[in-house]
Amino acid sequence: MLLDGDIASRAKKMAAAIKKAYPAATLAGIAGVLGNWEQESLLSPSAINSGDHGSGLGQWTNVGGSRRESKMRAYLKRHGMRWNNAGGQLDYALHEPGASGMLKKALRMSSPTAAANYFFSTWESGGNEDNSGGKRTSNARGIYKVLKGHRNGGWSSVPAIFGEKKGEPEVAINPKRKTADGLIASAIDARSKVSNSVFSNESQKKMHRALLENLRKYNPLKNMPDKHQPTSGKGNNVTVNLNMNITVNANDKNAGTKVANDISKQVNEQVQAIFGNLMAKREGGFI
Repeated sequence: MLLDGDIASRAKKMAAAIKKAYPAATLAGIAGVLGNWEQESLLSPSAINSGDHGSGLGQWTNVGGSRRESKMRAYLKRHGMRWNNAGGQLDYALHEPGASGMLKKALRMSSPTAAANYFFSTWESGGNEDNSGGKRTSNARGIYKVLKGHRNGGWSSVPAIFGEKKGEPEVAINPKRKTADGLIASAIDARSKVSNSVFSNESQKKMHRALLENLRKYNPLKNMPDKHQPTSGKGNNVTVNLNMNITVNANDKNAGTKVANDISKQVNEQVQAIFGNLMAKREGGFI
């Protein structure tokens, strides 16, 4: 397993590997563990602490005679892997004598915050926590959003979710979810406030104005003899059903007017055809 990219990318790859290796793991539990490992190694299996020589994703050390680092390296070597193989380190963590039980318990938890706190106080520190607990739980919550928070789509202003820039929130839309419609609408509304494209408020106003103006100018009966003009309270009610395919250049500032003209043209053609058919029937004595 190659871990590259930003924290979000690494977390997703790690989460998939953990879920495959330990199906009982929840996304919340995985986030709690990875929130700790982000603090320890930035989710890099090659990380080495210059102080205590902590190594790998979880920063295994030999501090206090534990020999956890040496045992991890020996396990990977015995299984034909380099010490900094991410998949190998995960496999060792799930089988590490005296520690795998704590990892699996954290992975089964339903809260990323609770999982992060438990994993920190047990597997990571052995009860000797430092003041990094808040950062670990914050990491866990961020990773949890990456893993689950946007399954239904949503807005995010958190860096490393979609690669956002500060002050420029982005939206994810899952077309298979019911939330898609509302998010599309909110995205169009947000776009209309910062763009002169077809989605802008001004462009939509132009489209409405142009459409109304075109329809006012069009009267399908204006050139017909007086005998065909409807009298007050009489005449035929006509329903026009249109199926239109209109291609719009969203970067065209005049797109709104063009859309209105296209609609007006097609309304004109459809109504002309309907009235032409009605007049032909009337002239032929059928109506």
